[in-house]
Amino acid sequence: MERLNLGSTLQGGKYRIVDFLGQGSFGITYLAKTRVSVNGQLGKLEVSVNVTIKEFFMSDFNVRSSDGVNVERTDSSLVKNYRQKFRREAENLSKLDHPNIVKVLEVFDENNTTYYVMEYVDGCSVDDYIVSRGHLPESEALQITRDVCSALSYMHGHRMLHLDLKPKNMMRSKEGKIFLIDFGLAKQYLENGEPESSTSLGLGTPGYAPIEQSNYRQDGSFPETLDIYALGASLYKMLTGQAPPDSSFVLNEGLPCALLHQLGVSKNTIAVLEKSMAPIKKDRYQTVKSFSSAMSHRFVDKEETIIQHVDERSNGYEHTKEDSTVESPSVSLDVGKPSSQGDSHRLPFGFIFWLISIGLILFVAFNLLSGNTKKPVEVVEEAPVEEAVADILLNAEDTTAVLSELGVATVEEADATIFQEKLDAILAEKYEAYEAAQKAE
Repeated sequence: MERLNLGSTLQGGKYRIVDFLGQGSFGITYLAKTRVSVNGQLGKLEVSVNVTIKEFFMSDFNVRSSDGVNVERTDSSLVKNYRQKFRREAENLSKLDHPNIVKVLEVFDENNTTYYVMEYVDGCSVDDYIVSRGHLPESEALQITRDVCSALSYMHGHRMLHLDLKPKNMMRSKEGKIFLIDFGLAKQYLENGEPESSTSLGLGTPGYAPIEQSNYRQDGSFPETLDIYALGASLYKMLTGQAPPDSSFVLNEGLPCALLHQLGVSKNTIAVLEKSMAPIKKDRYQTVKSFSSAMSHRFVDKEETIIQHVDERSNGYEHTKEDSTVESPSVSLDVGKPSSQGDSHRLPFGFIFWLISIGLILFVAFNLLSGNTKKPVEVVEEAPVEEAVADILLNAEDTTAVLSELGVATVEEADATIFQEKLDAILAEKYEAYEAAQKAE
């Protein structure tokens, strides 16, 4: 038994373990309860609140003692180094105060290991949220990414990299608020660009880590582009419901965008993905701020109608147009008004208006008399692109079917590897059926 028994207490009864939340290579996470006092003018109230407690436990090295409490095999230099890093993670995280970063309350040693206490987020990981819905609408995916950008920009401002950004390390509360969690690979940098510790960068997660992360060489710079790649890859997962391709595939084949186009994802968002996940780091956005700004730009088709509106302040017309790259500046035409350079040869505005009115009347009369009238154009409304490919996407029914097959009620109870394999098999079958139907048509 690797976990603490439910009902176990820490810090002399201050924290009581009530549930098991998850386990990774370096730690076990628990739900615990603690009591806090609220003081008012007329008295004091004690209430029980939930907190998350993370315990340092290297599953490949450590074991639990026979009493089910103490952690053993902690004397090796490797375990000591990682335990020190675990404590440093908590201390660095405690310095961050941002609404989208989970807060650390305290860190302490007990049971021959180290623990730190965090605020509890009542919800699920963004990854589980994606799985439950198949994929996320573009607007929702962009909003989640903006929240993560805000947290990441704050971290980078404090010279800290996350280095393992992915939907599994983002929590979504039941109210829809997003939190960054799991800073196990996070690295603090000094003002001179050197890392606080000499340990190498973590490998990150395949699909989310850029190709240079596994063999990164410090050059005195603060490599924000590592997190920016992972941010783009996380957005890709939200939009498609599929794991992003490995960085080596992107290097050789480019980012696969067919499904993004089929789902009706805007050209601007696809362009943001391609730039943020560029294999060469100098081709990516260099800051989170530039990434976030790019998401906010509107890319409009060139066929968009020029909008003309009267500029009351100049008694003229202002013409504006948005094209696929930049917004054109407004151009003001002062009709019937002398310019600042003394051009007094303009025709009076009333005379120009009279000429235009006479021309329009003659044009309409000519068309009516000649019978040159056009039938109204019949507009055929096409079905949304997303609806057209709905049959090849995972949905809530698929998730329910797999959970039923595995004999569990929630995603958290399922074996993650087996669960994902079964979903991948369903997706492959759907895609084969979709291709067959397309060929038949």
